Amino acid sequence: MCAKRIGIVGYGHLGKYLVKAVEEHPLLELAFVWNRSPGSLVNVEKKLVCTDLRQVAGYAPDLIVEVAHPDVTREYGELFLSVAHYMIGSPTAMADPEVEARLRHAADAGKYGLYVPAGALWGGADIRKLVVLGTLESLKITMKKHPSSFKLGGVLKDKNDEITSGTGPVTLLTDRHIVVVEVGGKGGFKVTTERYNPAKLGAVTGNATYNSFLSSVVAAGTQGSGIHLC
Repeated sequence: MCAKRIGIVGYGHLGKYLVKAVEEHPLLELAFVWNRSPGSLVNVEKKLVCTDLRQVAGYAPDLIVEVAHPDVTREYGELFLSVAHYMIGSPTAMADPEVEARLRHAADAGKYGLYVPAGALWGGADIRKLVVLGTLESLKITMKKHPSSFKLGGVLKDKNDEITSGTGPVTLLTDRHIVVVEVGGKGGFKVTTERYNPAKLGAVTGNATYNSFLSSVVAAGTQGSGIHLC
């Protein structure tokens, strides 16, 4: 069985973890690594360093994994899907209806799939089943982190800075990320889960989410075209 070739887009904390994990995994092989600041890739083998995302096809990846920023998907998502399966680690890019429409079309029309990792969302596959069956009536997802964990810009950054510099309940979240998922279905069906994930102060990704991402990388690329949770 040939190892699945993985291209990693982004070399922050999560990207570094995935690069090391892919290199150590018997079923995976590192195809390339890209980072917005190439200087941080000094410890990556030179032949694996991608400096231009428009040239990813030359590295023959089976799966491209984005763990950098939503803007990467906005600019290169369709290109990636023309080359390989694509796992989008910053799914907020799809909050833009135009971006979502383009990605859906590319994933449905081609031979490669768009994969959305479970990440910190517990029970995503079960929620999707309710959607497919038409029995989902309500869904509320609340994510709680220390304000320094959010990497924002503009007005949102200003508001976040006001909270960070103040006092209050934010001090209670210095060592964890909390995700609460509340689901309501037909006939009074209800499920509420609370995911408590230890995390360093200011970390974008909680500790347990690293392993969750690796599991998604291993699972992604097995379901063909379309959009899939993994």
